Amino acid sequence: IIYIGDTARCPYGPRTSEEVRKFTWQLANALAKMNIKMLVIACNTATAVALNSLSKKMPFPVIGVIFPGARAAIKASKSNEIVVLGTSGTIKSGAYEEAIAHLNSSSRVIPLACPTFVPLVESNEYEGDFARNMVMETLSPLKKEQFDTVILGCTHYPLLQKHIEEAVGE
Repeated sequence: IIYIGDTARCPYGPRTSEEVRKFTWQLANALAKMNIKMLVIACNTATAVALNSLSKKMPFPVIGVIFPGARAAIKASKSNEIVVLGTSGTIKSGAYEEAIAHLNSSSRVIPLACPTFVPLVESNEYEGDFARNMVMETLSPLKKEQFDTVILGCTHYPLLQKHIEEAVGE
């Protein structure tokens, strides 16, 4: 297993699709030179903008995290009302809405960009009251929504899960 985390250019969420696509291709090409057998794009934003082009052109299988996340959410949901929390880039892409609609056309997706979450986690300030208050404020638009499932559409977001559950329920 070879892992590359692009900490030099993180976060990807607020960047343009072109930038994220370029960065993802750079990393994929570097890994291809290492004779990998498969590539997993573990970033939701990179998956949203680069998966299709990479999977068509790379000589090995390329998988991302959006389709499996969508499938898990549909399986977990009883009401077909699913919230997607993601970076601005992931939400703007509509990738989760597309994946969920492909798998279950009766599902309703409520997307919400959470641009402050990645910097909060990266600053290592995700456990205290400041983080709790920021999560509560960011997720306040969901108070008027009905849903039973939430996709944490960024690999950073599970570190905020306690606060997210406090804001929206388990």
